[in-house]
Amino acid sequence: MSASRLPSETWWDAARLPLGIVIGLRMLVTLPIPYLLMVGSARLVTSEWFLHLEYSRPGFPEDRYGMSRANRLEHGVHCIRFMTSGAGIGYLSNLSLPFDLCQAPRPQTAPPTPCPMFSERELLHMQDVQAVAGTLFAIFWGLGLLVAFSGSLLFLVDSQALRLALRRGSQMTLVLIGAVSLSAVLAFKRLFRLFHELFFKGGSWLFKTSDTLIRLYPSQFWLDATLAISCFTIFGTLSILRISRLPVRKEKVEDVEDVV
Repeated sequence: MSASRLPSETWWDAARLPLGIVIGLRMLVTLPIPYLLMVGSARLVTSEWFLHLEYSRPGFPEDRYGMSRANRLEHGVHCIRFMTSGAGIGYLSNLSLPFDLCQAPRPQTAPPTPCPMFSERELLHMQDVQAVAGTLFAIFWGLGLLVAFSGSLLFLVDSQALRLALRRGSQMTLVLIGAVSLSAVLAFKRLFRLFHELFFKGGSWLFKTSDTLIRLYPSQFWLDATLAISCFTIFGTLSILRISRLPVRKEKVEDVEDVV
């Protein structure tokens, strides 16, 4: 007679990786989680549904220059589409506003014709926005694949290490998003300026209140967007924490005897 393992034993049960590699894989899962959750939440908010929700909610600031809710809904989607589609700047530069919504100074003798929706300064800024967003989202997908690969290896060789990595990453995210949320509530203007100074050159993101970008997206819009990102991030974080704490089903492995 000889002793053997149950048939449920698989190749990865014996393929224990060195501790250093396991720790490295844990780090590759843990560290990207805050970025993935926050940027993923930002991508959810960078959508037309959020724009419609904002323009429709009670208390959203009115445009002092006469843009109605319907006007905003009609024109506000263009920047979202430009930023997320990879379209050329011609998509925005060819857009126009009806004469009654134009704010650019015009000679009194000028005919009541439509005007360009965005100034050259606004178009340059939107090009920068598209480039920054494209980079952030590209990194998001790259890190997502890295986490999926590293997490799969950890799951095969040490599921407890994977659970710990998810838990630590979620805890880091809660700390970061808590700080962002608190800053948004207490000092949003400072947070907004810090973000733009980090990603954009000089004061290229500063505009007059009569510029179309400000009329479509006033500061209240960005505050609401920041809080929405925080809410989505917290929801995702708590979901991962919940998953990391689910009980593990343990299979009892017994020795059996084979009759020779």
